Amino acid sequence: MKPHRIKFELSSHVQQVIARETDRMERLHQRLEVPKPAKDLLAAATKAVESKDWSFFRGRRGTRLFAHVVVEETDLLLDNDVMTAFSKQIQSYPSKSTHSTLLQLLMGLWGSEEAELVRELVAGMEAPARPHPLTEYLMDEDGDSELAWVMPDSLIDAPSWFAEMKLALVEDARPFIQGMWGAKAEEIVEGTLHESELGRTLAWLKWMSDFVVDPVRLLTFSRAILRVEEYGWETGALRTMSMECVGGVDEVIWKSIGFLDQSDQNIVQEAHGILEGWVNELFLERFWHVVQDPRRREFWRKHVKEMRNVRLILESFLYNGVKSVLGDPAYARRISHGSSGGVLVFHFRGKVYVEFGGLAGGALQVIPLDHHRLRGVESELDRHRADRGGFDYNRRGMTLDTLKVYGKDQLIYLGGSVISEFGKFNHQGDWESSLRKWMARYARR
Repeated sequence: MKPHRIKFELSSHVQQVIARETDRMERLHQRLEVPKPAKDLLAAATKAVESKDWSFFRGRRGTRLFAHVVVEETDLLLDNDVMTAFSKQIQSYPSKSTHSTLLQLLMGLWGSEEAELVRELVAGMEAPARPHPLTEYLMDEDGDSELAWVMPDSLIDAPSWFAEMKLALVEDARPFIQGMWGAKAEEIVEGTLHESELGRTLAWLKWMSDFVVDPVRLLTFSRAILRVEEYGWETGALRTMSMECVGGVDEVIWKSIGFLDQSDQNIVQEAHGILEGWVNELFLERFWHVVQDPRRREFWRKHVKEMRNVRLILESFLYNGVKSVLGDPAYARRISHGSSGGVLVFHFRGKVYVEFGGLAGGALQVIPLDHHRLRGVESELDRHRADRGGFDYNRRGMTLDTLKVYGKDQLIYLGGSVISEFGKFNHQGDWESSLRKWMARYARR
């Protein structure tokens, strides 16, 4: 039975509506930004705060200027004298502009000790007759999650909701906004209970990925990866989208988790391993499709999700058989041009394995990760990479002898006995049983 194929592309009508609303919201965002005072005026106001010359800030205009100083120098929130003076000022001269400025500051300080101080300032001043729609959420310490809860799930309804909330559909790195996106993404993913709902969820995550910072994007797609893996759903659509919206498993973005708490970092790390397993499955499927070796395919398919840093070395003829599927740069950087046949190189349980297939010919090589010869191997693999124009048909691919670290006198198994942790292994007789015996000693989980 063919696997269920997930469709996550939006209809042209929905795409047009979202594009139109997004452009409109970008223009609205520019109009809603609170203009900053002139630099010389702001510098004079900062100097007045430092000298505690509160008379400088008389009236509503002075109050707005005082608010901008606090926005620029958030350390002032921890100065009792400054906060006492500022609190009196905004109570005496409340304005919608000052109220909005403090709300904008609260978005940027969300989740910090200073955020609570700003919340107290806002609570102590007279609210404008028509406060910003986000006010009730910003005044609640769980407001980012509460706002996510009322955001529509429908992609066609979401842009107009942003307009109602006076929120721009642009990438906004402030913690409150990113907290809202993160909470909404978690809600969407956790609410996906059937494979038939996955297409809608992936379309939503793809749209959302334009507005979130890297750690939130990583965590969002990681949650989706764990959900799909847990339920055993078809992985191809999410694998493709993750590599498009986040990045290939080799890319440095997967290390951008320093701002996440430990539990979220664990989610990203687990998802990265799962995604690499999915990539490996695709690699191995295509490799054994062009390199006909059913016994080795059957042996290694049981361990494919544990393999890491999988690389293919293919001659030109074999590469033509996989490039339509693996031609994307995220995959192509794992494929190198070899002189003959096909070779599989991968890390597994603390060692490097080199499997020669087809016309390549050669015994399995099991090499320690710190072997000095591997530096030369990596250099050659990199030099002949497909995404670097390595498949230049006018020149010879990398010489496979580079990969043959061990000779015939350096076997890991001989005469029914395991004799070494590292070396070469000949695929003779019931070799599967022999290799399992070696693995039981030197490649345990």
